[in-house]
Amino acid sequence: MPERIRTLFLSDLHLGSPHCRAHELLDVLRYYEPEAIYLVGDAIDGRELKSRWRWPEIYNQILARLSELRDQGTELFYTPGNHDEFVRSLLKTVPAKFVLGAVKVAPEFIHITASGQRLLVIHGDQFDAHECHAGIISSLTAMIYDKLLYLDYWLRRAGMRMSHYEQSVCYRIKMRMGRLQRFFTQYRDRCLMHARARKMDGIICGHIHQPLHMTVGQTQYLNTGDWLEHCSAIIEDEQGTLKLCFHHDLNTAEVGRQQDQSTGNQPKTGFHSDFEEMCPV
Repeated sequence: MPERIRTLFLSDLHLGSPHCRAHELLDVLRYYEPEAIYLVGDAIDGRELKSRWRWPEIYNQILARLSELRDQGTELFYTPGNHDEFVRSLLKTVPAKFVLGAVKVAPEFIHITASGQRLLVIHGDQFDAHECHAGIISSLTAMIYDKLLYLDYWLRRAGMRMSHYEQSVCYRIKMRMGRLQRFFTQYRDRCLMHARARKMDGIICGHIHQPLHMTVGQTQYLNTGDWLEHCSAIIEDEQGTLKLCFHHDLNTAEVGRQQDQSTGNQPKTGFHSDFEEMCPV
């Protein structure tokens, strides 16, 4: 049976990207049965879909699972990011009643945990100086990151086993880039400063694909990570405790078998990756 939790926070799914780890994402959506799900930006990669349409069947299964959870009572919240910024444009023109239905859409949310903490939920590209003021640098960084993800893909095809994100070339290179690590620290500090200015107990964000849960002073910083590289999320249990979780830490095999038996498919024998299906050869 799926594990009941109070809240599941997911960001940077990048549905439409050739690097989206959609099978792992579906595993997690099957593993948990949350009271609420927050999609914290970049759920859809509009930039990739604009240049090349890419929508495999696994995406429809993800949407079907979200719909199933919604029918069972799960509340869905969606705050757009910079890759699905077209949704932000819609928010400026669409009447409010159209964004308060099955999925609540807003630029940000304030989430109150079971223990009473007030957390600002926002994608976070607003705190990225490169994204806001230096588009060329942002584009160049994205291009290099894309090449590193492709390198990991080809290494997987060559037979290297990288079930844990720390085994990837992309992760190892990023950890050795001092300037990038300073950028992550500056981004975290901007997020924390904003949360304190808003008199929040913490902030939940995404954007930089760097999962992290830490407390600085009395303010929590929670970055959900991503579903291109880390396959990570933030969960809140029924007592209000927040923690960072990764796909590779979950025993999803049993949930996957139950789901496949109910749909008439063959049982799973382990974790899956959709790189073979979506990346051009």
